[in-house]
Amino acid sequence: MTEFVYRYNDTKRAHILLSFILRSTDRSTEVADLLLKLKEKDMLGYDISDNELAKSHIRYLSGGSAQVSDERLVRFGKHFSW
Repeated sequence: MTEFVYRYNDTKRAHILLSFILRSTDRSTEVADLLLKLKEKDMLGYDISDNELAKSHIRYLSGGSAQVSDERLVRFGKHFSW
């Protein structure tokens, strides 16, 4: 997994953006298999790989605003030397 974006917004449902590196060169089959596995676990997934506007919007506005008094912002990433 290369990216995980989540923001608490509802007690019954979570909206999560996942980015990951595929294992094979058959993108369409691998993504379809992943979406099927999610569905089997009663989760709904969408492939937005080719929609830059959707990816940008979800990445930075995921979940909308939340009324959580002790909310924390956490970011994980690589450290770069300049």
